[in-house]
Amino acid sequence: MRIDTFIFQAKILLLPTILGGREGGVNSGYRPNLRLNDKYLTCCVLRLDNVKTKDIILPGDICDVEIELPFSKEIEQNYKMNLEDCFKTGTQIQLYEYPKMVAVGVVE
Repeated sequence: MRIDTFIFQAKILLLPTILGGREGGVNSGYRPNLRLNDKYLTCCVLRLDNVKTKDIILPGDICDVEIELPFSKEIEQNYKMNLEDCFKTGTQIQLYEYPKMVAVGVVE
């Protein structure tokens, strides 16, 4: 883990393929883009807690995850924002494989 990272917990729904989501599942280490206002930031899904499959999220699954934003200090400086304020409990999030939204969720 990098020193300048921001990590938060979220519950996400990997959108079903029929709703425009991915065709396949994702594992720990998945690197989508996280939408923050009008910006798309690279993130990494570090940990998955999927009661059905344990180590993979399939389209249509709801799962508790841990998300890492690398280079958090640079993000805060360049965009003049505080990531803790942006990702408070209850904040809705969206994950993209640009331009396609592949998951939605809420910060826990």
